[in-house]
Amino acid sequence: MTAAFFKPLPGSHETPIGRATKALLLGALTGAALACLLAYRAPVMALMIFPVALLVWLAGLFLLAAPVWAVLHLTGQRSLLAAVLLGTVMTAAAGAVLWTSLTGSSDAEMSPGGVATVAAFALSGAAVATVVWRKAYLGRVGSARHAIPSPARREKTSPPQGVG
Repeated sequence: MTAAFFKPLPGSHETPIGRATKALLLGALTGAALACLLAYRAPVMALMIFPVALLVWLAGLFLLAAPVWAVLHLTGQRSLLAAVLLGTVMTAAAGAVLWTSLTGSSDAEMSPGGVATVAAFALSGAAVATVVWRKAYLGRVGSARHAIPSPARREKTSPPQGVG
């Protein structure tokens, strides 16, 4: 039953490397923007956070997430659920590592602030994964309208059968 959730959308089997690269760049911008939202009470701090967050997201997406995404893609795990799980788990792990390294605490001693940090990382990872997946496999990030053409719409755009 779980395998049904991992089925790719029709027409989502190919992702050109250029579009995948653009998707990762857009994901890094999204992640950096989300990091700035966390500093909403200090706008000047948000401006200082953006370039650093952008570099961190670029490194994380291209050096850590892209190889895992490539394995998922090559094994046919191209669904939105697979992408969101990858983004959530990887960024939650990064948040936990960051929190424990900055505070000097162990995973077993994580405070409520640490749990909130990991949760914020996980949510941002899910959002970034959604943006990357939509850009990579659907070619756009905007409205989900007509993401999967209805049978009636497919018939209108399909060439006539048996002509010629």
